[in-house]
Amino acid sequence: MRLWGVVLALACGCGRIGFQDRTGDGGARDGTGDGVVPAEACPAFASFCDGFESGNLNAWSGSQATAATLTVQSSIVHSGHYALESVGQPSTSFGADASHDFPTQTSGSIATREWVYAPQPLVQWEQLLAVLSGSANNDDYVTVLGNDNNIWMASEGDASAVLGNYLSTTPVAQSAWVCVELDVMLATTGSTAVVYVADQEIVTATLVTPSPGYSSIRAGLWTGVSGGGATVYVDDVVVAAQHIGCQ
Repeated sequence: MRLWGVVLALACGCGRIGFQDRTGDGGARDGTGDGVVPAEACPAFASFCDGFESGNLNAWSGSQATAATLTVQSSIVHSGHYALESVGQPSTSFGADASHDFPTQTSGSIATREWVYAPQPLVQWEQLLAVLSGSANNDDYVTVLGNDNNIWMASEGDASAVLGNYLSTTPVAQSAWVCVELDVMLATTGSTAVVYVADQEIVTATLVTPSPGYSSIRAGLWTGVSGGGATVYVDDVVVAAQHIGCQ
Protein backbone atom coordinates (compact mmCIF):
# COMPACT_ATOMS: atom_id res chain seq x y z
CA MET A 1 0.00 0.00 0.00
CA ARG A 2 1.36 3.38 -1.01
CA LEU A 3 -0.16 5.97 1.27
CA TRP A 4 0.86 9.10 -0.57
CA GLY A 5 -0.79 8.64 -3.94
CA VAL A 6 -1.78 12.08 -5.22
CA VAL A 7 0.31 14.27 -7.54
CA LEU A 8 0.43 17.99 -6.94
CA ALA A 9 1.37 20.87 -9.23
CA LEU A 10 2.94 23.56 -7.07
CA ALA A 11 3.44 27.27 -7.64
CA CYS A 12 6.03 29.31 -5.78
CA GLY A 13 4.91 31.62 -3.03
CA CYS A 14 4.46 31.96 0.69
CA GLY A 15 2.34 33.79 3.19
CA ARG A 16 1.63 34.60 6.77
CA ILE A 17 -1.91 35.52 7.71
CA GLY A 18 -2.89 36.03 11.35
CA PHE A 19 -5.94 34.32 12.76
CA GLN A 20 -8.97 36.39 13.60
CA ASP A 21 -11.55 35.94 16.34
CA ARG A 22 -15.26 36.06 15.52
CA THR A 23 -18.11 36.07 18.03
CA GLY A 24 -21.75 36.98 18.21
CA ASP A 25 -23.30 34.65 15.64
CA GLY A 26 -24.84 32.29 18.18
CA GLY A 27 -22.54 29.44 17.19
CA ALA A 28 -23.93 29.21 13.68
CA ARG A 29 -20.49 28.88 12.12
CA ASP A 30 -18.44 26.98 14.65
CA GLY A 31 -20.03 23.60 13.96
CA THR A 32 -21.07 23.09 17.58
CA GLY A 33 -23.93 25.53 18.21
CA ASP A 34 -22.50 26.52 21.59
CA GLY A 35 -21.70 30.09 20.54
CA VAL A 36 -18.09 29.75 21.65
CA VAL A 37 -15.40 30.24 19.03
CA PRO A 38 -11.86 30.34 20.43
CA ALA A 39 -9.54 33.17 19.47
CA GLU A 40 -6.43 31.82 17.79
CA ALA A 41 -3.27 33.89 17.61
CA CYS A 42 -0.38 33.42 15.23
CA PRO A 43 2.62 32.67 17.48
CA ALA A 44 5.45 35.17 17.27
CA PHE A 45 7.89 32.34 16.48
CA ALA A 46 5.86 30.97 13.55
CA SER A 47 7.16 31.07 9.97
CA PHE A 48 3.69 30.57 8.44
CA CYS A 49 0.12 30.96 9.69
CA ASP A 50 -3.20 30.77 7.92
CA GLY A 51 -6.69 30.66 9.37
CA PHE A 52 -8.19 31.13 5.85
CA GLU A 53 -9.56 34.54 6.82
CA SER A 54 -8.69 35.85 3.36
CA GLY A 55 -11.47 33.60 2.05
CA ASN A 56 -9.04 31.97 -0.38
CA LEU A 57 -5.77 30.02 -0.64
CA ASN A 58 -3.55 32.87 -1.84
CA ALA A 59 -1.25 32.47 1.19
CA TRP A 60 -0.37 28.93 0.13
CA SER A 61 2.20 27.82 -2.43
CA GLY A 62 -0.27 25.61 -4.25
CA SER A 63 -3.32 23.37 -4.01
CA GLN A 64 -4.83 20.43 -5.84
CA ALA A 65 -7.96 18.31 -6.02
CA THR A 66 -8.22 14.86 -7.60
CA ALA A 67 -11.62 13.16 -7.40
CA ALA A 68 -12.25 15.70 -4.65
CA THR A 69 -13.09 19.34 -3.95
CA LEU A 70 -11.20 21.95 -1.93
CA THR A 71 -13.19 24.95 -0.72
CA VAL A 72 -12.69 27.79 1.73
CA GLN A 73 -16.10 27.91 3.44
CA SER A 74 -17.84 29.56 6.38
CA SER A 75 -20.28 26.92 7.66
CA ILE A 76 -17.96 24.91 9.94
CA VAL A 77 -15.00 26.81 11.39
CA HIS A 78 -12.71 26.60 14.40
CA SER A 79 -12.04 30.31 14.72
CA GLY A 80 -12.66 33.36 12.60
CA HIS A 81 -15.08 33.30 9.68
CA TYR A 82 -13.54 30.65 7.40
CA ALA A 83 -12.00 27.18 7.31
CA LEU A 84 -10.85 24.80 4.59
CA GLU A 85 -13.21 22.01 3.47
CA SER A 86 -11.72 18.97 1.74
CA VAL A 87 -14.19 16.47 0.28
CA GLY A 88 -13.09 13.22 -1.37
CA GLN A 89 -15.50 11.38 -3.63
CA PRO A 90 -15.86 7.59 -3.70
CA SER A 91 -12.88 6.59 -5.80
CA THR A 92 -9.83 4.37 -6.06
CA SER A 93 -7.92 7.35 -4.69
CA PHE A 94 -8.80 10.94 -3.94
CA GLY A 95 -7.13 14.02 -2.56
CA ALA A 96 -7.65 17.71 -1.99
CA ASP A 97 -5.06 19.70 -0.07
CA ALA A 98 -3.05 22.90 0.13
CA SER A 99 0.76 23.05 0.25
CA HIS A 100 3.20 25.49 1.82
CA ASP A 101 6.79 25.34 0.54
CA PHE A 102 10.00 26.49 2.22
CA PRO A 103 13.75 26.09 1.59
CA THR A 104 14.90 22.51 2.09
CA GLN A 105 15.70 21.85 5.73
CA THR A 106 18.08 19.06 6.79
CA SER A 107 18.66 20.00 10.44
CA GLY A 108 16.75 21.45 13.35
CA SER A 109 13.00 21.03 13.78
CA ILE A 110 9.95 21.41 11.57
CA ALA A 111 6.63 21.66 13.40
CA THR A 112 3.24 21.99 11.76
CA ARG A 113 -0.11 22.19 13.51
CA GLU A 114 -3.70 22.33 12.37
CA TRP A 115 -7.18 22.00 13.80
CA VAL A 116 -9.20 19.22 12.16
CA TYR A 117 -12.93 18.44 12.14
CA ALA A 118 -13.98 15.01 10.80
CA PRO A 119 -17.76 14.47 10.50
CA GLN A 120 -17.32 10.73 9.90
CA PRO A 121 -14.88 8.03 11.06
CA LEU A 122 -11.61 7.93 9.12
CA VAL A 123 -11.23 4.32 8.01
CA GLN A 124 -9.53 4.55 4.60
CA TRP A 125 -6.00 5.56 5.62
CA GLU A 126 -6.99 9.20 5.10
CA GLN A 127 -3.99 11.48 5.45
CA LEU A 128 -4.56 14.94 6.94
CA LEU A 129 -1.17 16.54 7.54
CA ALA A 130 2.31 15.93 6.14
CA VAL A 131 5.89 17.12 5.99
CA LEU A 132 7.69 16.09 2.81
CA SER A 133 10.57 16.71 0.46
CA GLY A 134 11.25 16.90 -3.22
CA SER A 135 8.91 17.11 -6.15
CA ALA A 136 5.19 16.54 -6.53
CA ASN A 137 6.05 12.91 -7.27
CA ASN A 138 6.56 12.43 -3.57
CA ASP A 139 10.07 11.85 -2.37
CA ASP A 140 10.53 11.43 1.40
CA TYR A 141 7.52 12.17 3.59
CA VAL A 142 6.05 11.79 7.06
CA THR A 143 2.28 12.00 7.28
CA VAL A 144 -0.43 11.93 9.97
CA LEU A 145 -3.54 9.93 9.20
CA GLY A 146 -6.45 7.87 10.42
CA ASN A 147 -5.89 4.17 9.78
CA ASP A 148 -8.47 1.59 8.69
CA ASN A 149 -9.98 1.61 12.19
CA ASN A 150 -10.31 5.37 12.88
CA ILE A 151 -7.11 5.43 14.97
CA TRP A 152 -4.49 8.17 14.70
CA MET A 153 -1.12 7.07 13.33
CA ALA A 154 1.94 8.34 11.47
CA SER A 155 3.51 6.89 8.35
CA GLU A 156 6.88 7.39 6.70
CA GLY A 157 7.72 6.69 3.07
CA ASP A 158 9.19 7.78 -0.22
CA ALA A 159 8.20 7.70 -3.88
CA SER A 160 8.37 3.94 -4.08
CA ALA A 161 7.21 2.50 -0.76
CA VAL A 162 5.92 2.93 2.77
CA LEU A 163 8.93 2.63 5.07
CA GLY A 164 7.22 2.60 8.45
CA ASN A 165 3.80 2.81 10.07
CA TYR A 166 3.58 4.08 13.64
CA LEU A 167 0.25 3.40 15.33
CA SER A 168 -1.24 5.11 18.37
CA THR A 169 -4.13 3.99 20.56
CA THR A 170 -6.00 7.29 20.20
CA PRO A 171 -9.20 7.30 18.13
CA VAL A 172 -10.06 10.14 15.76
CA ALA A 173 -12.90 12.13 17.35
CA GLN A 174 -15.92 12.77 15.15
CA SER A 175 -17.79 16.08 14.75
CA ALA A 176 -15.37 17.91 17.05
CA TRP A 177 -12.45 20.23 16.41
CA VAL A 178 -9.18 18.49 17.31
CA CYS A 179 -5.70 20.03 17.54
CA VAL A 180 -3.17 17.89 15.63
CA GLU A 181 0.56 18.57 15.40
CA LEU A 182 3.46 16.86 13.64
CA ASP A 183 6.98 17.71 14.84
CA VAL A 184 10.00 16.37 12.95
CA MET A 185 13.46 16.64 14.51
CA LEU A 186 16.14 16.25 11.85
CA ALA A 187 19.57 14.73 12.41
CA THR A 188 22.25 13.00 10.34
CA THR A 189 21.27 9.83 12.16
CA GLY A 190 18.20 9.10 14.24
CA SER A 191 15.73 11.72 13.01
CA THR A 192 12.45 11.50 14.90
CA ALA A 193 8.80 12.37 14.34
CA VAL A 194 6.29 13.07 17.10
CA VAL A 195 2.52 13.36 16.69
CA TYR A 196 0.43 15.28 19.23
CA VAL A 197 -3.35 15.25 19.54
CA ALA A 198 -4.81 17.86 21.91
CA ASP A 199 -1.16 18.57 22.77
CA GLN A 200 -0.72 15.04 24.11
CA GLU A 201 2.11 13.00 22.63
CA ILE A 202 0.56 9.92 20.98
CA VAL A 203 3.26 8.74 18.56
CA THR A 204 7.05 8.95 18.74
CA ALA A 205 9.01 7.30 15.95
CA THR A 206 12.64 7.06 14.85
CA LEU A 207 12.61 7.61 11.10
CA VAL A 208 13.96 4.99 8.74
CA THR A 209 15.06 7.51 6.10
CA PRO A 210 18.73 8.43 6.61
CA SER A 211 19.43 12.18 6.71
CA PRO A 212 16.02 13.32 5.42
CA GLY A 213 15.41 16.83 4.17
CA TYR A 214 11.98 18.41 3.89
CA SER A 215 10.72 21.43 1.97
CA SER A 216 6.91 21.45 2.16
CA ILE A 217 3.91 20.82 4.38
CA ARG A 218 0.47 19.80 3.17
CA ALA A 219 -2.91 20.09 4.85
CA GLY A 220 -6.19 18.62 3.71
CA LEU A 221 -7.36 15.10 2.88
CA TRP A 222 -5.96 12.39 0.60
CA THR A 223 -5.77 8.63 0.30
CA GLY A 224 -4.31 6.16 -2.17
CA VAL A 225 -6.72 3.31 -1.40
CA SER A 226 -10.27 2.62 -2.52
CA GLY A 227 -13.14 3.79 -0.35
CA GLY A 228 -16.43 5.53 -0.03
CA GLY A 229 -15.21 9.11 0.15
CA ALA A 230 -14.71 11.36 3.17
CA THR A 231 -14.86 14.97 4.35
CA VAL A 232 -12.59 16.93 6.68
CA TYR A 233 -12.36 20.58 7.69
CA VAL A 234 -9.03 22.27 8.51
CA ASP A 235 -8.40 25.58 10.28
CA ASP A 236 -5.65 27.59 11.98
CA VAL A 237 -2.57 26.08 10.35
CA VAL A 238 0.85 27.02 11.78
CA VAL A 239 4.41 26.12 10.74
CA ALA A 240 7.37 26.80 13.04
CA ALA A 241 10.83 25.61 14.05
CA GLN A 242 9.66 24.54 17.51
CA HIS A 243 6.71 22.82 19.16
CA ILE A 244 3.60 24.93 18.63
CA GLY A 245 0.88 23.59 20.92
CA CYS A 246 -2.83 24.26 20.81
CA GLN A 247 -3.05 27.79 22.21
